[in-house]
Amino acid sequence: MSDARPARLKCECGKCRTCYQREYGRGYRERNRERVRQLDAESYQRHAAERCAKIAQNRLDDPEKYRERDRLYRKNRQNNSTRDPAKHAVHTSVHKAIASGRLIPQPCEECGESPVTSDGKRGVHAHHENYDERLLVRWLCFRCHRKAHRKYVYPRSEHERGRDQDDHRIV
Repeated sequence: MSDARPARLKCECGKCRTCYQREYGRGYRERNRERVRQLDAESYQRHAAERCAKIAQNRLDDPEKYRERDRLYRKNRQNNSTRDPAKHAVHTSVHKAIASGRLIPQPCEECGESPVTSDGKRGVHAHHENYDERLLVRWLCFRCHRKAHRKYVYPRSEHERGRDQDDHRIV
């Protein structure tokens, strides 16, 4: 009796019906990516009202939990724009220039890739070497953008310097 395995456990024999169905399902998804993507999107839209109703009910059931979450969200959102207002203004001007067509995203200057994210948005970032020149940017994919930020040691605020005196950064 202990050798009996429930059907929900994965079998690795490759011969039984469970293995066949699993492999067929994987193959179907690979062969019909666009159809599966369309069906997933339709399902998401079909169940949107149910998700909204469930969220609303959860907010009613436990308002304190959501009140704290909303407070932290607002605080974090406010910090992003008030922590460095000059940097925030530069980022906003770049977004507006892209939207108006004055600034056109280019492929990555380091590797030449022009990646696109899964939702169809551009995958290149506008990297500023100097925030004094708002629209002078280098176009970098997210990997090269991370590498570019690792190369620099940015000046830290007085508060950060006082907090950890023994912090030695390796460039």
